[in-house]
Amino acid sequence: MNQTRRYGLYYPYFHVRDDRWLKVAALYWPRIIRLTPQDYATRDSETIKRFESELHLIQRQPPGPSVAAVAPMFHAIIADRGPELRARYRIDGLGSATLAPGGDVNPRSAVHLGQIDHGLAAALVDAGLARNGRVDLSNEVDRRWLVMCEPLVAIYSSVLAEDFARANKLVPTTDQSDAYAATMNWNTDVIADVLLGDDLDRPQPTSDSSVTGEIVALLALDFLVPANLDRVPAGRIVEIRRRFGPEFLAFGVLVDQIAQDAAALADIRDHQVLLSYLEDDVARRLRQPMADLRRHLRDLKLDTTTIAVNIKTQLPSAAAFAGGPLLAGHPAVAGTAAVALGLIAVRRESQRKREQLAHEALAVSYLLHTHDLLNRQSLAEHSLDIARRISKLGRAPDTAAVSE
Repeated sequence: MNQTRRYGLYYPYFHVRDDRWLKVAALYWPRIIRLTPQDYATRDSETIKRFESELHLIQRQPPGPSVAAVAPMFHAIIADRGPELRARYRIDGLGSATLAPGGDVNPRSAVHLGQIDHGLAAALVDAGLARNGRVDLSNEVDRRWLVMCEPLVAIYSSVLAEDFARANKLVPTTDQSDAYAATMNWNTDVIADVLLGDDLDRPQPTSDSSVTGEIVALLALDFLVPANLDRVPAGRIVEIRRRFGPEFLAFGVLVDQIAQDAAALADIRDHQVLLSYLEDDVARRLRQPMADLRRHLRDLKLDTTTIAVNIKTQLPSAAAFAGGPLLAGHPAVAGTAAVALGLIAVRRESQRKREQLAHEALAVSYLLHTHDLLNRQSLAEHSLDIARRISKLGRAPDTAAVSE
């Protein structure tokens, strides 16, 4: 079973905009690459800083050869469809432009000059589609930007991300629901059709088992992530990743396997129907085994830590993988009997089957641990909740008013 996990490529921005999304992403992606110019000073949230320093989750990479690789497509569009592009996306005025928060009817955005070929930038300016400018956001004033209409910037960023992802075997991922797909097999015709079509509806991504893999992971994690994830400290995500490394790996491998098994569904026309198929598969291979495992632990009056310690000393060494011991037995084969019966069943399986059961056991164990830790309250949090409930009971009547 292939245990190599592909990394995610965050796009279209330098900064992750949604810490909640990032917390969930950290429970699935081994690493997330973000395209950032070499000398660009990012302004990251404390969550990102902690994930970067303690998990090495976020890695910066300049776009490198991808900048030159995508330029010819845009040069060709400017040459072939320049008048049509100017009719829609012309940037009026002379000199430099300023990009600041506002409600422009024709919203502008910008590409950093470290992300675009200099010859292409000059061609866009000459065509009236861009202006050299600066960005005034927060306390930063940076003059190394190319200001254009928002659709041009959005599509260019997606094309660049797709090329970089393909060249480095990464999987594009984003927290922006309105971002253009970076798995579109972009070419000159597709770019022109999107920019100059009747509307700018975001095209659907091409079928890709890696993209489906992320969907499978989100379906598996969705039912155990608490609604108040914003209040869950980043340190708890770090704790999950550090304490349950083998389980985390096995979860990712199983998710990838489910995605590969679902490849036959890739040509389903309606996205919601595909999601329904995947939801059923996730329920069968992850959610139900997790519920079974929790029930067995309760029957045996054990917690997840105890069962892990007990089982890892009994599993046959042939079932170990990646040089690490297994930390849990497979719940499905245990039935309603003691977990020891499950161990006997595992021993009787073939080598390949034992590895599969081992991976699935660890993946289910990972979900169980993640659910318990994400929903765990510290003593301080519990005390605060009690205080909040008391405060909502109302105050005693005003004694001065009663005496009247």
